[in-house]
Amino acid sequence: VPRDSLDDFIIELYCLNEGELEVDIGDPSRFPNVNLTGNLAFLKGDTLKRTETGIVYIKISDTVADKFSVYKDFSQRFYGVDTEDGSSSTVDLECQGGRCDVNLQ
Repeated sequence: VPRDSLDDFIIELYCLNEGELEVDIGDPSRFPNVNLTGNLAFLKGDTLKRTETGIVYIKISDTVADKFSVYKDFSQRFYGVDTEDGSSSTVDLECQGGRCDVNLQ
């Protein structure tokens, strides 16, 4: 994901069909099973918010960079709890060269 698009991006999620070992996303007959909307916003301090769900994540890992910057590479892990249903999740961000890998668990 381009680092300056973390507030608005789409992840096309492909699931394996029975008997498949990999997904050929180049196959024109294959479509994503679901499109996930990415919407991350950095708040004051060490917090990150998913704007669509309203879940606020607290940074739980150290990073080389003190603050988020579109110019510096960084790696951070955030932990959040959904105040509506009590579920929890983590967001890992690995940003290098203006692009970020986003892992939501």
